Amino acid sequence: MPLHGVFKQAQPVFDAAANTLILKFKYALHRRKADDNKAKKLLAGVMLAQLGGAPIIQAELDTTAVAPDVQDAAEPALPSDDETISTVIDLMGGGEVVHA
Repeated sequence: MPLHGVFKQAQPVFDAAANTLILKFKYALHRRKADDNKAKKLLAGVMLAQLGGAPIIQAELDTTAVAPDVQDAAEPALPSDDETISTVIDLMGGGEVVHA
């Protein structure tokens, strides 16, 4: 499972007083992967770049943990009035724009 998939399985709990992000996982496999130093360093780096700071990150096993329902960000729609796109669609025999 890719790392983003592992982190999506976490129930996050932030302790502001201790500046600690606790990631609770229902399964030990996910906790082990998230507890890896490389994974923590990567997550902390992203948080630092996006938020300007990063908390201490801890991973815990909690069989009652429930991950929040998080949707992946949608790709921005291409403008429908783009003449180049319309021309390419016409040349290809119609259809729709598909993002791979």
